[in-house]
Amino acid sequence: MTLQNVVDFLEANGIDLFENCTVPEPINIQTVKDYIMLRCGLLAPAYGEPELFKYQVKMWFDKEQWEFSHLVKILLAEYDIIDNVDEYEEWHEKHSGTDQRKLGGKEYLSGTDKLIHGETHTLSGTDELEYDTQDVHSGEDTDTDTTGTEHKVSAFNTATYQADSKDENSGTVEHSFDSSMNKTGTETTTFGKTDTASGTDETQYGKTTNHDKTDDLTHGENIDYFRRRHGNIGLETPSDIIMKELDMLERFNVYDWIARKFERDNMIQVY
Repeated sequence: MTLQNVVDFLEANGIDLFENCTVPEPINIQTVKDYIMLRCGLLAPAYGEPELFKYQVKMWFDKEQWEFSHLVKILLAEYDIIDNVDEYEEWHEKHSGTDQRKLGGKEYLSGTDKLIHGETHTLSGTDELEYDTQDVHSGEDTDTDTTGTEHKVSAFNTATYQADSKDENSGTVEHSFDSSMNKTGTETTTFGKTDTASGTDETQYGKTTNHDKTDDLTHGENIDYFRRRHGNIGLETPSDIIMKELDMLERFNVYDWIARKFERDNMIQVY
């Protein structure tokens, strides 16, 4: 009984030989089935019982999933066909710990600070002083005159010189009065005054500061490195590399590779 006979028998009973068999993308499962039938259709299965062979086929696909996935990674790998060297380096570094830094020294400051200032004060406004005055005179003025005048004449028979005559006044003149005075009215003073101050304040200083302390710096640093080296190092010409690539494409087909592997593992290879 050939593989084609087994498939026909199972389909007649509503059973698919490759039911639930899968392959990773982008490989197409229907194309895989077609290649297996094309290569193995006239060969006899290793197990002659159709239903037992169906389970064997399902188990084989499950077992080969890792190889199929690895094959897909190889086929989808990106590379430049004319490069004969393609190197990658990638590593990770982690730094951690505590650094201690001691600070010491002197700091000296010298110089002059100057403050130049100017300010103006302006006063304006009106002061008003109101008062009430009145000139009042009361009482009685009194003049008392108790004076008299005496006219004296010198005698003719005096032995010394005498004035001819003189008048002498005597007595008292008194003047007394009683009065008071009050004022009334408004006195207004208007003023405007500006005070201006200017000058310079100077401060001379000299200051020395001593530093003597320690800083602890705890750090953790992660560094990732990546380097790639690729190209043609001269061992082969680009045309030689291209011809090898075309030869590989001609000799390798992923569907044919799966079908040949299926044949080796599941069919009796007698032609």
